[in-house]
Amino acid sequence: MVQINRHPKVYLAVFLFLACMHLVSIYSIMEEKRTGEEIEEQLALAQVSTDGKRGSEEKGTMIHCNCTNDDDDTLEKRITEYSSGNFSVDEIQETAVIIPTHLVPSHPSLDLLLNTFGSIRQHISGLHPKAPVIITVDNLLEDSPKNRGENGLLLLLNEENRQKLELYLKALYKQFANEENVKIVVAGKGIGLAENLKKAVDILHAKTKYVYIVQQDLPFVETINHTAIVKIVKDYPQLVRIVRFNNYGSLNSVYNCDEPSITPEINAYGITLKKYKKWSDQNHFSTVAHYKNDVLSATGGKVFPEARLQQLANKNCTFYGPYYYFVGSRGGPWYTHVDGTERYGEKLAERLRNGELDINLLTKGNLRDLERSRFNMTELKELNNRMRKIVD
Repeated sequence: MVQINRHPKVYLAVFLFLACMHLVSIYSIMEEKRTGEEIEEQLALAQVSTDGKRGSEEKGTMIHCNCTNDDDDTLEKRITEYSSGNFSVDEIQETAVIIPTHLVPSHPSLDLLLNTFGSIRQHISGLHPKAPVIITVDNLLEDSPKNRGENGLLLLLNEENRQKLELYLKALYKQFANEENVKIVVAGKGIGLAENLKKAVDILHAKTKYVYIVQQDLPFVETINHTAIVKIVKDYPQLVRIVRFNNYGSLNSVYNCDEPSITPEINAYGITLKKYKKWSDQNHFSTVAHYKNDVLSATGGKVFPEARLQQLANKNCTFYGPYYYFVGSRGGPWYTHVDGTERYGEKLAERLRNGELDINLLTKGNLRDLERSRFNMTELKELNNRMRKIVD
């Protein structure tokens, strides 16, 4: 029969061990209660304006939240968690990025795209490093008189451009072959920006609530506080549906919303969002629900969403007008336009000198841009006509 050791020292050791465990349990309960109270306090701060009322769309309402310190700690914690692999599927899938691309003169080089891709990882602070990225590739439009007139600055379908597109796709697939979070979606024919965005949004994960639309030639150059944007959208879902990033400074007052029921400004988590009626396809953040149900459904076959959405924002700024991203009084530039399609300034002038484009098919806007850039339009037209005869 086994004899149990009943030495007094054994009883003492067991007693001390149980006492320590009891103290640890009491401390954990107190710490959990304290943390819960702090979280409730921060949530209250995030949802209440300076006058003690929740944000509403009353005229002149300015929402303010003094909660910047907690945001820095939270961001630091998230970065640590991500680097250690301690994150959930929900966190990874919560926000996606869509980068629409089409053939440009610099292809098949990936430099343009990779510059923008890298800027997203570098400057969108708080975005999960494995967040889903969808790169869409529009196909070539037929080289017809109609498309030459309407899309003369785009590269149209011919053998040279077809081969260039194939090389671009091969390089693209090779570049991202080992990145499981990157998907490449290629259109079977030229369908334009709006339809490519629809294809991308339709395949987003069911858990994806937010999306960035980032043009291939608009790399970010300054930090965007993604964590703050998401928190504000969660705090004020009836107000903030879409956030724009400007590539200039503050917008002119001509773009102010002038409707009687509006919340023009939200200050929270160290950033400021200001409401304007200026809508643009250029870099922006949106809830997936708004983009799918309100933006893309309203395009009506337009190639560029802004053609239709600007009309809607003019009529109903409260709903369709985007909030613009500010830090303090600074409203940009948050990204730069490197003109990948070579439609402006010296890049456009060089294409005209080479006879690649017909100057007679340029829009009034393109011609005005060349004039503002102080090009000698008479010499440019004469040289272009001579080169076009050689090319043709």
